[in-house]
Amino acid sequence: MKMIPKQTVLKRVKQLFKRTDNCELKLLTFKKDRTVTLLKQGSTITIHEQGYQTRDFENLSPQEAHHLLKKLLAYEFPRSHNVYLSKKDPD
Repeated sequence: MKMIPKQTVLKRVKQLFKRTDNCELKLLTFKKDRTVTLLKQGSTITIHEQGYQTRDFENLSPQEAHHLLKKLLAYEFPRSHNVYLSKKDPD
């Protein structure tokens, strides 16, 4: 698990998703009590939000996922300056 600045999360996620077709990224707060999980399978992305609210967003295009992730970062991590990033490749 790696801690990165919140300002660079969108750029880093975009880079990681360009490289692979199937992977799972998990974004966590410092206390690890709120998470946003992104799962890429082929050309679709699923986002699972667990924190203030628990919601799933399925079958998103990369552009829709980028826009939604920007909103979720502001909502779930309002006072965070750094975010944990965990990457898991499928077995």
